[in-house]
Amino acid sequence: MLLMLGYTGAILSFLACFIGFLTMIFFGINRKKYERLVAVYQGESLYMNDFNQLAVYFGYFGSYFPTVFFYQLLKDKKIKIGKDTFAPADAYAFMQSLPRELTGWITIYYWMHFIWMNMIAVGGVMLVIAKLAGVDPNA
Repeated sequence: MLLMLGYTGAILSFLACFIGFLTMIFFGINRKKYERLVAVYQGESLYMNDFNQLAVYFGYFGSYFPTVFFYQLLKDKKIKIGKDTFAPADAYAFMQSLPRELTGWITIYYWMHFIWMNMIAVGGVMLVIAKLAGVDPNA
């Protein structure tokens, strides 16, 4: 049973790495849309926290955080920006008014990241449990 847990963890971890690689390719395909979206959003002088404003300059490696921000605006999820304050309504309205060609990739990209991060976490935990139990799936 523990050996199977170790093998499953290893398979999940390798699949997660593969999906992570696919997110890089997906971002590369949609990079121009991402850059255009950021430029249009910042051109409207709408709220974006300092971290996300910095992260947009790091390409793929920083793209996750602004993309989550845009995803939350698209899905009308409350974004807390202070103790009792939330992102302004005009940011939500602007983001939701953009054409689907510019924003359609965001949901896919968000879920691709969500899936590979969870797979790597679950696979890693399975491998650690198997390793602590003395089972080495690589032996």
